[in-house]
Amino acid sequence: MSAPAQAAAEQASRTADLPGGATLGAALVRPDSGEVLALVGQKLTDGRPDDWNNATQARRQVGSSIKPLLYTLALQRGWKQSDTVLDAPISGTYQPMNYDRRWTGRYVTMRYSLDHSLNLPTVRIGQELGVPTFEAKLRELGFTPPADGGLSLTIGTLEASPLQMAAAYATFANGGLYYAPTLVRKVEDPRGKVLYARPAPKPRRVWDAQSLAGPGHAARRRERPDGRPGGLATRAQIPGWPVGGKTGTTNDIKDLWFAGVTPTVAGAVWVGRQEGGSLPSWAYSGEIPTPVWQQAVAGALAGQVPSSFREPPGITYRVVRQVNMAFRETEADQDVVARDGSGSGTRSSFFPRRNAPAQAAPAPTQAPDPQVQDVPAQDTGTPDAQQTDTQPDTQQPDTQGPDAASQDGSSLDGQSPEPGGQDLPAGTAPDGPPGNGQDGAGQNSSGQNGSGQDGSSQDGAGQSFPDPAPPEPLPDPATTPDPVTPAPNELVPLPGTPDPSPNEIQPLN
Repeated sequence: MSAPAQAAAEQASRTADLPGGATLGAALVRPDSGEVLALVGQKLTDGRPDDWNNATQARRQVGSSIKPLLYTLALQRGWKQSDTVLDAPISGTYQPMNYDRRWTGRYVTMRYSLDHSLNLPTVRIGQELGVPTFEAKLRELGFTPPADGGLSLTIGTLEASPLQMAAAYATFANGGLYYAPTLVRKVEDPRGKVLYARPAPKPRRVWDAQSLAGPGHAARRRERPDGRPGGLATRAQIPGWPVGGKTGTTNDIKDLWFAGVTPTVAGAVWVGRQEGGSLPSWAYSGEIPTPVWQQAVAGALAGQVPSSFREPPGITYRVVRQVNMAFRETEADQDVVARDGSGSGTRSSFFPRRNAPAQAAPAPTQAPDPQVQDVPAQDTGTPDAQQTDTQPDTQQPDTQGPDAASQDGSSLDGQSPEPGGQDLPAGTAPDGPPGNGQDGAGQNSSGQNGSGQDGSSQDGAGQSFPDPAPPEPLPDPATTPDPVTPAPNELVPLPGTPDPSPNEIQPLN
């Protein structure tokens, strides 16, 4: 473990501004080895902490922080960011809803759905991929999905610890390799005899590097056209470093999460009541756990040379519906597929391409093809990060289509301007509108750890309604600005980072 990282995490816990009666758990890991850098199991005070470690022992529902894992799985199985998914009520006994209980009734791009944290398209993606397929991927990432999670698993009923979340998110920073977290390298007796020596960490590939280019590029955030920073999770910003992160909020505001990555540190913070129960309505995941994460990770990065996420080979870019998207070179100009969750995807006329493909963004600096190899144990804390030069993305946006959620570089935090480049409506809360499920996660929860039957959620997702009267469809987003207010809890690169080019997540050297 890293003494500076541990000290920073403990200080972040002591100074954390939490709702009355709340506690926390935090874990930081190295993406290049899985070694645990820091663990804090409680909200620390001057007294003796409780004998319970929320960082490793707690299992709390993760909320919409699970969504990037599902979307990356779809990309790995051949989907594209530009493929469209139906945003409309789902038939059957399971009746999730978008966090604001509204729906467009149209096919929206995967990118748009993730940008706005829409539950209905997300559940349809889960339907088409298959819950068993998603469960298998979660097991590869070190989780234990519930036996009866069903489709609700796609929007956050998975229970996990901060250490598990940190290890899973580390795969976004190292090119798709999962390392099981480890805490001890060796044990010696008083005479120096080695009683235990851990083998060198061996990675398991869980994502192909090119699949990460989709969520990775979406996670890159630029300033808005008027020069103001984009995104609302600015409390996670670390000067000089690119940061990607995801917040999550569960039913009745029982659990608040922030999980995120930098090139050399991944981490997760959970906040909630030890005994379970709701937090105040004003408690937002972008406001409560996020600063704790920021302080801990900034301390762990102290003294390192800032570096950038790097992209894999074979990636190119197209500006689609005013959003610059990353594609595999072999898929960049393929037709869009429209999907409704039934598995019978069709070529979409809703999302036509011009006869000539949209202009590609300038080719980014290519990183060497990564080598999957064992990472030897080292005797120092976090490694010195390498500097990567980048070039700004100068591509002009394509002005067509309803998925124009933002200018180039729209993030996964849902904080992009609405179609047409407009800002969020006045009065939008820092982490989502009160009473509307701050992250649109829509988990089903009850009890201390959020497990149990389907329940009502702050965002309306995951609920079962007897004979629900479907809400009235919204205006056609192809001709009017999309009224779906962007949900605020998605992967976000934060403003002020030195890496505005379309470099993607890639293994560290």
